[in-house]
Amino acid sequence: MIKDLTGTSIYLLAGMSATLSADGELAKGGKAGSVNHNGETRALVRGYLVDNPDVGDISIDGIPDSEGATVKYIHYKAQNNAIYFYSAIGSPPDVAIVNVVAVPIHDHSSIVQGGPAYGTYFSDDMVVRKE
Repeated sequence: MIKDLTGTSIYLLAGMSATLSADGELAKGGKAGSVNHNGETRALVRGYLVDNPDVGDISIDGIPDSEGATVKYIHYKAQNNAIYFYSAIGSPPDVAIVNVVAVPIHDHSSIVQGGPAYGTYFSDDMVVRKE
């Protein structure tokens, strides 16, 4: 059910994308038209909208209408975002929220970036071989 999606998170780097699709009865499609989102009227794309379209946006390019409530989310910036899906079923419609967690570009060179403190261990038993 749609409530099972709320609280789901996806982790993306800037430039990555993810395909989102509703199952079961929801696959027939999301709510059409527009909704009031944070005080402004926003258009829905197959029932979806993103919290901040400057950070990432929804595309249906190359996804046939027969796919129902399927879209592609494209992540533009290393910032967090949220994707909302408004069901066409129910009154008022159920809403699912998928959190987009930005993964910053990193090289593990420091502890903050997951460096040596996270799994790189030294041992006297280590042997380094030149090839």
